[in-house]
Amino acid sequence: MFVIETRSSSHNDPHTAGVHERLSERGTHPIIQDILATGFLPKRPTGYATPRVEVSSSDIRTVLFPALKAAGLSLAYRIAHRAKKRAEDPKRGWGTVTLGAICTEVLLDSEVRRGAVPSQEGRGIRERLFSAALCREGPLQLAVLLFPVRDRNPAKNDGISPDLGEVEALVQLWTVTKALECARDQYVGERLEVIQRALAISHQSHSGLFGSLAQIIEQRSAPTSSGISATIDLAINLSRQKNERLTRRIADFGEELKVYAIYDQEKTAQLLVELARQNRTIDWLFQARDVRPEQPISILAIRDARRYPCFSSESESDIEHYKDELNRMHDVLQIGGGVILTSHEELEAQINPIELGKFRVHRETIYRGKKEKYLEIFQSKKQDLFKACSRTEFLNLIGAYESSGKIPAIFEAILHSKHHDSLLAWSSQFGVEASQHALHFLMTIYQPRCESQLELLRQELLWQTLAGAVEYVAAYESNSKGGNHLQLDDVELVAPGSIRLSIHQKPEYAGHFAVQVGASVHRTPWHGTAYVREDSQGKGYVLESRLALELKYEQAIPVFQDEMLGERSAPPQPGIIRQDDSIDSDNKQVRRIRREYGQPFFWLERNLARKLLEEDGLDGRGLIDKLSALGIRRS
Repeated sequence: MFVIETRSSSHNDPHTAGVHERLSERGTHPIIQDILATGFLPKRPTGYATPRVEVSSSDIRTVLFPALKAAGLSLAYRIAHRAKKRAEDPKRGWGTVTLGAICTEVLLDSEVRRGAVPSQEGRGIRERLFSAALCREGPLQLAVLLFPVRDRNPAKNDGISPDLGEVEALVQLWTVTKALECARDQYVGERLEVIQRALAISHQSHSGLFGSLAQIIEQRSAPTSSGISATIDLAINLSRQKNERLTRRIADFGEELKVYAIYDQEKTAQLLVELARQNRTIDWLFQARDVRPEQPISILAIRDARRYPCFSSESESDIEHYKDELNRMHDVLQIGGGVILTSHEELEAQINPIELGKFRVHRETIYRGKKEKYLEIFQSKKQDLFKACSRTEFLNLIGAYESSGKIPAIFEAILHSKHHDSLLAWSSQFGVEASQHALHFLMTIYQPRCESQLELLRQELLWQTLAGAVEYVAAYESNSKGGNHLQLDDVELVAPGSIRLSIHQKPEYAGHFAVQVGASVHRTPWHGTAYVREDSQGKGYVLESRLALELKYEQAIPVFQDEMLGERSAPPQPGIIRQDDSIDSDNKQVRRIRREYGQPFFWLERNLARKLLEEDGLDGRGLIDKLSALGIRRS
């Protein structure tokens, strides 16, 4: 649900430094605090800067989406090529380069992984997991928890619908599956070419070529020396080259041939000559024999909106809306073969009811025990915590009471993500400015209030957030194999045998692959807003996930669709940039704009918007064409 926030700016936060990444969202609080310290608040009730840009939803779907997919496919080929080179590099220590090793290197590519490359031992753990998955019947399946629901914090985003950030996240997951497919096809294809060239066999299929090979030479369990010398001599004669190196390579096959049965000496000799020319071994050739080139490869993208009890106050309608709009994006992108959108609830419905019931009983027992243990730490310290007069003092006290660092690390992530009913009820009295007052209250939560009613509200929010952090950690540990004595794991339950991906850093021994999701490494799309800027060379465009408040503070330009993710609305007026002077004073106009345009689909850097729309004279279609032609890269 949460991801560490480590912006490279000056926002350094000592309270969460060095804490396990999965339990932290560093940076959100300081960034918002810095902006509000300047006196900035969105001047308009909608929070949208004017002018704004309007584009056709049809152009988004028929021009931009395919361009993102094309870029993803191109990246997949590059990732696969790099993975093969790394796997064959002796410095990586793979020894025998298996398909599992290459697949591991795919997920450790710098444009896929999150965090540092595991040690050689850690890579070995992951290679064995991949090799086992490749041998099992059925599809090669990877699984990752993500896409819960849009964060309701007004500083993070402006609505509950997915935006361009979620589109990029879906494309990123699909790119991983295509890279794995490319790596496998390359792995098998190289060997098939050797067989075809050596034996002049026209069969194109994997099974046909290896079936023909089995009639010529085959692996056996016991060593033998029968026919080896004669086959080696024949191969040397067939090479017809006075090349000592080639002859030496052919002669070296003698030892390797001891575990092979030779049925056709002449054709085996032809095969040896071709392998020697390619500087390959017989074992290298046979590594692809049991590979299934048609094995489907997919990622289970498991929505986890209901995994954590601390978010039980999230609106069911918001969760369903987010799911429905995400499914529409998925359908339009046409990536169903590579990315399967599902949820814990949908997968649990397929589990044996008795097995599921036992799991839930054990998990609930572990969850309650962990929750009580963590809460007990703070129960007697409540009043001491409420007396703290600053953020530093409050977080230091939590850290002093709970030495593992788990609760203080997750505290502000819960504070800025949890749906606070009591805060919303209090702020609703301010009408259209309710979100501004709610945000300001959250940012001053560590400062005691003189007014008793507000002080009670402050203490209630602090305690609810602390309890929420406890619930999050208890739920996480009771659902994760390494966090409980029974080794319960909810993903292992619903997706057995899957290669585990994670959007957070995990201990190396877990064997999970930490992967980037979406445009920014350190902010997931549902915790932020999609933002397009020009790259540093001015030759392309970069997509990021940023805080909505940051974008408004920087006067970025919001880009709206005429149809908000499938919800039909009035078509945009012919002018692409539209200035609306009445927005500040006319609440009816505010409501109309919200109804027609929903939330921005992404934001444009202000100077980039001026350059594209004024200098180039583009209309909405021209803007999408330009972004699609030059490509949008992840930050």
